[in-house]
Amino acid sequence: MREIWGLIPAAGAATRLGRRRGPSKEILPVPSGPGPEAPTRPACQDLLDNFRLAGVQRALVLLRASKWDVARRLGDGAEFGVALAYRVLQPTRGVPFTLAAAAPFVADRLVALGFPDILVQPRDLLARLVAQRERSGADVALALAPCDRPHASDLVATDARGRVRRFEIKPAATALKQTWVFALWTPRFTRFLEKWTAEFRPRAARLGREPFVSDVFAAALGDGFEIETLAAPEARVLDIGTPESLARALGADQRR
Repeated sequence: MREIWGLIPAAGAATRLGRRRGPSKEILPVPSGPGPEAPTRPACQDLLDNFRLAGVQRALVLLRASKWDVARRLGDGAEFGVALAYRVLQPTRGVPFTLAAAAPFVADRLVALGFPDILVQPRDLLARLVAQRERSGADVALALAPCDRPHASDLVATDARGRVRRFEIKPAATALKQTWVFALWTPRFTRFLEKWTAEFRPRAARLGREPFVSDVFAAALGDGFEIETLAAPEARVLDIGTPESLARALGADQRR
């Protein structure tokens, strides 16, 4: 199996949280369990634990210049069992462009993508996705979890074999019930991502919003990629990017 590198996009400005003081959301201390005595962990530890258990030995943190507290808190990653490196970026058009900046470092490797501001359980979800992709040899594989906030998520429709048929990005209304939380891809998709971002033209795209990673996945479907999925109906996911969801996380809300 190829070496797997993790990508951790941390170049955003946390605009959904509004004005707030304190550490960057990726390293906010969140309770590790219920009750006031529960120890805390940095918000990104769910991601780092998934990386470690999946065999990801190295990860690249794509960092906004103003977020040095992330590097100070995580350091070289020894505390988490994953060697961390950092690339500092100027603001980009969106997460796909942030990820494309990692292409020179991961060009010939498998890539695992997760988000440091999304709390995810179980900790072996990415490991299960890696094992499935190793058997199938798919160029792109996604781990799916139940979604209770479809208007704020990227929903995934699959066929009977678990292959992606379409994406619905933050729909106002939908019958879909699953969102993707981890992605795993080969160098072929890394090259596609580079090409897509290099050729992106806002007027031609007509998105009316910033581009998301699911836009790139949807374009890859149209270009002949097959995207397979691993459904995890027992998974619990909480994006702490809004005041409401952050309050739930800080209260160790077990509904996540």
